[in-house]
Amino acid sequence: MKSKIEMLFNLTRQSGQKKTMFLLVYTLLMTLGLSALFFVYCGFDAHFFSGGQLALFIVPCLFLLVLFLIACNNTKANSPFVFVLVAVPAAVSFGLFLLPNNVPDESAHIWQAAALFGRSQTGFQVISAFKDGYFPSSYSGYFHAMISDTDWSDVFLCQRYLSYSSHLYLIPGLVLNLAKSLGFNAFIALSASRVLAGLFYCFIGYWIIECAPSGKTAVMVFLLNPILLQQEASVSADSITNIVAIGYIVLVFRIASDSIYTRKSFVVLFVSSVLLLISKEMFFPLVLLNLIHWKKIKGDRSYCRFVVLCLSTIAIAGVLFIAFYRGSFMPDSFALMRTPLHCAKVFIKSIWEMGPFWFQSYAGLNLGALSINVWPFCFWLYIVVQSVVLFYNDENNSLVSLCNTDRFVITIAVLLNFFLIVMTMRNWTLNVDKREDIIMGIQGRYLIPLVLPVLLCILRPIKSNSKGHVLFYSAILLCVILFVDFISIISTF
Repeated sequence: MKSKIEMLFNLTRQSGQKKTMFLLVYTLLMTLGLSALFFVYCGFDAHFFSGGQLALFIVPCLFLLVLFLIACNNTKANSPFVFVLVAVPAAVSFGLFLLPNNVPDESAHIWQAAALFGRSQTGFQVISAFKDGYFPSSYSGYFHAMISDTDWSDVFLCQRYLSYSSHLYLIPGLVLNLAKSLGFNAFIALSASRVLAGLFYCFIGYWIIECAPSGKTAVMVFLLNPILLQQEASVSADSITNIVAIGYIVLVFRIASDSIYTRKSFVVLFVSSVLLLISKEMFFPLVLLNLIHWKKIKGDRSYCRFVVLCLSTIAIAGVLFIAFYRGSFMPDSFALMRTPLHCAKVFIKSIWEMGPFWFQSYAGLNLGALSINVWPFCFWLYIVVQSVVLFYNDENNSLVSLCNTDRFVITIAVLLNFFLIVMTMRNWTLNVDKREDIIMGIQGRYLIPLVLPVLLCILRPIKSNSKGHVLFYSAILLCVILFVDFISIISTF
């Protein structure tokens, strides 16, 4: 028995198919173990299972913890591998223990997914079990919902249509529609869809880190942001939007680091740009990041002139559009932008007053629908870890060759994107918050993709290699943060 366990651990030291097989087995064991623990814990909260029965399901999870620690220690120099080791149990736990409809606006996203193939702006039918006020708010209530029969024919007319593309709801939509066709329990299917969305993020995250030309440890820490993890292990459309935006940014930097450009490079950039635009049009300024490719195509001499010409053209076109546009899209925002001095005053005041909240709701001081307070020490520890790995990491390779013009382009793209995201909430602020002097309604989670290019600009390589110690200790600290956050979540329900 001992030799078999040692053989399983030794798989983490090998590459290729054996390493892939280990990750798949690890993911399966973690998912099954945590799912069983979740079901029994809900039953324990409902007084259906005893404390002894709960303990029986905790023991296998302790074995999985030992497996994680040994696997993490044996793969010190492999950031993508370590990411999956940490992200899988974290994403599965968020998808299960942070009960549905507790991620911001999730009920509306659940309705879109449940009616994936029948959504309409005039209204569509959704199972009544998913009505507002019907979602269980405790583990005991969720247990009773999971063991009850689901009447899929009992529906209500939903008239809240979210204009997100259907591909953003594909994973939960397929799971819920399959459950409907089989007459399966709706709440078990809902939890399964959230877990599958989280696991999809874990393996796309593996590819993103693998694709990153440098700063893999920093990207790993970024991808393990508690707010990002809770968003990914949910039915929210932003689950896929974040993946697309983050993957797009890494692709741009990766292709910029390649020695030569090929036809494949331009096809990949074009296809990924289209995917970004149809996933969330508010992220379209990130397409400006592609300006950094001009230097390698045409040389340094014309690069500054090209950037100035492009940005000047965009600025003039933007001013003319703002001045003459009178359509139905964001009319209050365009009205504000037509008074530049007042717009600047409102924008600066918004940053001054709302900036601390954006910062807190980016790094995980409040989870769920901003109602789960975590230990502030964990919040600041995450900030420290993310900052440290920008300057001290496990890599000997040099950074993508970013000149000052590159950084200027990246800064302009991020600031323009940030400005537009803030402006989208002008109408909300006027009609809901009844404020004219400030723009509210933005949460830090909206800005997550914009943080990554900034981190990659700040990133600095080192000449010496820590042989994986920075990666290992960063992973352990992130585990501590996520575990304490997990305790906060359990105590809430």
